[in-house]
This record gives sequence, C-alpha cells and structure tokens, in this order.
Amino acid sequence: MKQNEPNSVSNNIQFQGPTFYIQQNYPNPFNSSTKISFRISKTISVNIKAFNILGKEVKLLLEKEYPAGEYSIDWDGTDDNGNILNSGVYFITMEAENFHRTIKTILIK
Repeated sequence: MKQNEPNSVSNNIQFQGPTFYIQQNYPNPFNSSTKISFRISKTISVNIKAFNILGKEVKLLLEKEYPAGEYSIDWDGTDDNGNILNSGVYFITMEAENFHRTIKTILIK
C-alpha cells in the first residue's frame, strides 16, 4: 500500500494539554484532489482512512508516527489499488491515541 506523506508541516506550535484535531477537508465537494489537515500535540501514531457510505474502508491515507505539529495530506479520490472511486459520499476518519473523529466529504467525478 502506498501511503501519503504530509505536504506541509509546522512544529513551532505551543499546545496547552493534549490536543488532536482534524479539519474539514478542502475543497469539499472535490473532484481531482482534496486537502486533509490535522494537528497533534505530542509524538503519536496517527491513522487516517477513507470509508465509503457502506462503511467499507477504501483507502488507508496515513499510518505513521509523527511529532507534535500541524500536517496536511492530499487525497486524489482513489482506493488502495489506485482505482478512481465513484462519485458519492465518503467518510474520513482520524485516530490518534483515544482521539477518533470522522468528517464527511463528497467526491464528484
């Protein structure tokens, strides 16, 4: 499986207590690519996955340990095999320690 590497990083951030955050992807709806940004307050393993409307995992976007900071990755609307997914609603989940959040995105092809 090919995994995305963050395309931007900022680690000059001061956090008050443990903070984990995933921002709504942009653009949304998207056609060729969408940016997913997230923030972590300490070195931790981060998993970001995309699921279809039936709850089936279609893409492992990220599975790696990162130091505290803000990061962003791009998703091109393909599955783990590189196939272009159908238009529709998809859910992007981020897991880091006890943090679990899901955002909804719409792919239009």
